[in-house]
Amino acid sequence: FTTAIDALTGTAANDTFVGDATTLSTADQVAGGAGTDTAKLYDVAAQTDIPTLSSVENLELHAVVETVDLSGTGATAVTINNLTTAKIVTISADQTVSLSNFAAGETQKLTTTATDTTADITVNAIGTKASAHTLLDVIGAKVDTLNVTATGTDSYLTGLTASSGALKNLVVDGDAKLSIVTALIATNTNVDASAMTAGFVMGATVDLATTASVTTGTGDDTVTMDLSPIATPTLTLDM
Repeated sequence: FTTAIDALTGTAANDTFVGDATTLSTADQVAGGAGTDTAKLYDVAAQTDIPTLSSVENLELHAVVETVDLSGTGATAVTINNLTTAKIVTISADQTVSLSNFAAGETQKLTTTATDTTADITVNAIGTKASAHTLLDVIGAKVDTLNVTATGTDSYLTGLTASSGALKNLVVDGDAKLSIVTALIATNTNVDASAMTAGFVMGATVDLATTASVTTGTGDDTVTMDLSPIATPTLTLDM
């Protein structure tokens, strides 16, 4: 990308398009063409920094500093690296989202489109073990299943919540440790971490619904639960 209005066209190979806040605008157009193409956008400061994309399969946002909507970009794989605290990124159900390198103590929000019933998220190096963790909030009025894959470097979440209250299933897998320390979606009735090969940790103040099912995988797992807020809990635990 340049400081002018760009109309970029890819080749039959796998092309990469790179720009930052000084060169990007919605007036820019990218036609990826054949191959598996990637747009890497740095220091995105506003929705107006998102170019118009077609046939670009991978979209990477680095150091996002403002709320953005990526659901209409056409990209099927979205990577968000170092999202600024409390910003909201909108995705769609046909997009797989990878989150990486979020500093400890941040609150990150992902929202889905109004009709989406599932969300797929990959986490890598989210929060740290030594200090305050990261709170991840998934917002979607109809999302009832959240699929989370932990890969690369271990991730530590203060909580994984769903503001919509519709979520019923949390499915966790991956080869990196995932720790959820204090808060889990209160409406959740099923936690399936059977495909985890690394450790899965649920902390002592994790809240589940009256009827809860927790399945862990082959890693070194820890499940600590406080059932006292539930009058007549029914818990199924498979470890």
